[in-house]
Amino acid sequence: MFKKDSQLRGLYQRERAAGSVWIVKAKQRGLNKPVTITLGRVDVIPVNKARQMAKEKLSLLAQGINPNQETIQQLATTKALSISLEDALAEYLSLRELKPSTVKSYRQVIARSFDDWWSRPITEITRDDIIKRYKLIKDGISKRAFQPIKANPRGLADAQKAMRYLSAPMNSYSGDKLNGEPL
Repeated sequence: MFKKDSQLRGLYQRERAAGSVWIVKAKQRGLNKPVTITLGRVDVIPVNKARQMAKEKLSLLAQGINPNQETIQQLATTKALSISLEDALAEYLSLRELKPSTVKSYRQVIARSFDDWWSRPITEITRDDIIKRYKLIKDGISKRAFQPIKANPRGLADAQKAMRYLSAPMNSYSGDKLNGEPL
């Protein structure tokens, strides 16, 4: 059931089983069907704030812009930007035809070297973070090694392998674009 606001045309209070919510219901310029926009719960948003928010939404509708579409686009942007290293690795491995031993190696090396980055969005992993981690891996292995130094310094091969394995899933997203801009 809708209850009209006494001062602003297009603002309604909608009664629901879970509680009342403020909604804006109006036609978008250029379309002939009404658009419904939920603003929030009545017990949380005071009537003056609801009227102010409704005016902004009505203004956008009058310009031919659907605020619901903008919200959906923002959610898609947030989702695309927040893909974790774990999800990126899983997707990378699912798109490649790799031997089971190679897949196992990828998972082990990344889990061992980047376990604290596992749930971190790949867009938040910076170049400085990667350089610090490279040095940390290299120095950590060289301190533990008991074998005599051979051709390469201790830890160099493991650090390089970890960086190769990290760069593979991250590079698979490097060319991705969202709304015409790189991620």
